[in-house]
Amino acid sequence: YQLQLVKGVLADNFGEDVEEFERPETHIRDPIVQAKFASEWTGLDLQLHLVNVSVELLFHHASKFMPQSSLARFDFKRSQLAFQSRSDTTKTIDLVSQAIVANDTRYSGFEGEVTSNVFSEILQSRHIPSAMSKGLQLEIHYRTFVLPHPRRCLTVLLNKVRLLGVFEWILAVKEFVAGRPEEATEEDEEEEATVDALAPGAVLPLGGRSAGAAETWRAKRNLGSKEEKKEEVEKPLCLNITMAETEVLVLENASNPNTNAVTLKFTLVLSYRSLLPSGVELSCSLQEIEVFSCNLGSEEDSALSIIDPLSITAEIRPPTGRHSASSLKLGSSL
Repeated sequence: YQLQLVKGVLADNFGEDVEEFERPETHIRDPIVQAKFASEWTGLDLQLHLVNVSVELLFHHASKFMPQSSLARFDFKRSQLAFQSRSDTTKTIDLVSQAIVANDTRYSGFEGEVTSNVFSEILQSRHIPSAMSKGLQLEIHYRTFVLPHPRRCLTVLLNKVRLLGVFEWILAVKEFVAGRPEEATEEDEEEEATVDALAPGAVLPLGGRSAGAAETWRAKRNLGSKEEKKEEVEKPLCLNITMAETEVLVLENASNPNTNAVTLKFTLVLSYRSLLPSGVELSCSLQEIEVFSCNLGSEEDSALSIIDPLSITAEIRPPTGRHSASSLKLGSSL
């Protein structure tokens, strides 16, 4: 419920597409100084400095009937979070982190017992950051536009990070974060059925609600259902992903600390742009790709190269006629 509250505040309060208050036309300004006023202004500017802040995703808190059940914990060692909204309807969310660690907390408190994953740190830096280090590890920029044309822009940067491929945990976090609160409970459905069956002058049981109030409630419900049926305008998306000197490990057995793994080292530059309704534009560049197998108990001694360093470039453009334009290039980095 706490996550749903935060998401509701971000989506329905900070992120709601509402018109900015217009400046009154009767306001008289000196024509000499009028040029000094900007036509656009900042409506809200919020900046947070996160130092040793942890955000934990919980299925439920501890109670006298059951222990606490956790999914993940994100440790923001040194990060900055900013939100800004402007009068031209643009809204920007920026997250810049010099040190961040993502932890699998599903089996915290089960030390010494057999678990399906013994690797708690899923996302971490490849290098141990010092207290005075100013290196950048993660950067996320998200911006939405309403005028003149609705669109979204997302930029993600990962620099020198190590990601363990515990895919069941990654999918569980995605489902947890992307989940939406239930719009109606069984009690609401029972009350809805009762209101629909009301005759003029009837009263709801246990509530004492008159038929007039029921009609008002029914009208609001019908109005909400009509609003939900309105087709949402799909906003074009501009996506840019950069992963510099990144390692991705695919584990054979996550329950064994000395398991075999396949490691991918690469630098990725991906650009995606949805051009409605003509199609999509995609550009992908993979540089310095290395693939090797190893044993996590002794990575350097057991490393065995599978793919020597090479580069891959792919590009897809929207069709200009009957055919779409696409290209693929392979090259060795040696």
